[in-house]
Amino acid sequence: MTHSNLSKKQIKGSKVFKQAPSIFLALTAFVLGCMTGMHVESPIGMTETVPSKEVATLRPGILLPHKPLPIERSGYTLEYDGRTRNAHWVYECLTADSLKGKIERINYAFQEDPKIPRMLQNTLEDFKGSGFDRGHLAPAADHKGSADAMRDTFYLSNMSPQDPQFNRGYWVKLEKYVRDLTKNCKLVHVITGPLFLPNLEEHGKKYVKYQVIGRNNVAVPTHFFKVIMRETATGHVNTEAYLLPNRQIAKETPLSQFQATVQDIEKVSGLLFQK
Repeated sequence: MTHSNLSKKQIKGSKVFKQAPSIFLALTAFVLGCMTGMHVESPIGMTETVPSKEVATLRPGILLPHKPLPIERSGYTLEYDGRTRNAHWVYECLTADSLKGKIERINYAFQEDPKIPRMLQNTLEDFKGSGFDRGHLAPAADHKGSADAMRDTFYLSNMSPQDPQFNRGYWVKLEKYVRDLTKNCKLVHVITGPLFLPNLEEHGKKYVKYQVIGRNNVAVPTHFFKVIMRETATGHVNTEAYLLPNRQIAKETPLSQFQATVQDIEKVSGLLFQK
């Protein structure tokens, strides 16, 4: 039978038959790519790139960064930032009863936190001669009712470098304001943390600039925040927030001047406060 006598259907079938080995090899390449994640060249000129499902799978033994783990203590919980050598945030739950007590801070010394890896710690030597105070995030005065809780407030993981006039002046005023809320509230939840905010400079450009101190380059925050949630005995909840610069503030300055919304704090801190 000559080629001219073949039907169109026969000719088409013949072409497919001749290409069958190549098609089989292409399918084999595709399957191997799926199984191994390898880049396999197709024998009929097609390039098949099959992503492996195992590439991004987390397995034991892979070197990966860990999320910061909260450190829980009797009076507070914190999350530590090893990059800035400051806490990300510190959480306390205060009541009128928890504030009762006569334990004095004079009996306790600042100390490095053994729960922080040595290479990420801020140390006593870092603060020495720096010109900055070791400013409590969870105040010692919040924990006069427990010797353990008072001691724990003196771990350096609970400290940030603060301007001395700010630490001993307006920051104390804000801490006292929070404690006074317990007189009319069943519970007072407070989250405190440092901030590193941009500053508008010449030509309209913004820069985030902050000083670092000591051998471990402990970052000096530009600002601090407090987010406060008050619960009344009837179950009513009020939330307020404050954002203060890390510098001397006149004591007569009204606290309302530094009031912010929770959303404001979320935006500048990168934290999300969820109930």
